[in-house]
Amino acid sequence: MDTTPNYGIPYPECDPPLVKDATDVAQIAALAYAADAALDLVYAQAEQEVFNPDSVRMQAASVTATGQDRTPVFTSDTIDTGGMADTTNGVVQILEPGRYYVGAYTSSTTSTLTQLRVRFLINGSPVSNFQTPGYATPLSGSMIAGYADAVLTFQEPGALSIQIRHSSSGATSWNSTAELWATQLEAF
Repeated sequence: MDTTPNYGIPYPECDPPLVKDATDVAQIAALAYAADAALDLVYAQAEQEVFNPDSVRMQAASVTATGQDRTPVFTSDTIDTGGMADTTNGVVQILEPGRYYVGAYTSSTTSTLTQLRVRFLINGSPVSNFQTPGYATPLSGSMIAGYADAVLTFQEPGALSIQIRHSSSGATSWNSTAELWATQLEAF
């Protein structure tokens, strides 16, 4: 009896130098059980990575302040299948190196804003440009929104957050809410 190199599945082999089959029922049963166990393991890994990837979606409370830039603090989550929601530090914690699809949305009802843009931060440093301004309703005092998405590669664990910027002049007082999400596409 020998075993396969990758999964260690036992398989019957002939009895050298004779060319006769040295198998018996116990060896065939061991092969079948080991193959079933290996298939169950591959299926469980595929189910986790393909059908249930690590995902998180967090919200930041509404904040009103002055200044052009804001880094929201994410204080609650609606989805967290990978333990990535860090409400203590207000960020998404990427725990496993890999490729992630990330997205963010922000909105404001402050009538003096002209554009609202978003960029991603890893460990507090920008890793993308501010994306093109999003949506603005034509009526004064209605909603303005910004959206960003990207595929980011994490070589090591890190904290994911966003920075919001408006393009109005001066230190206007403005409110904003924000959402941030991440889904693992590939683990390294």
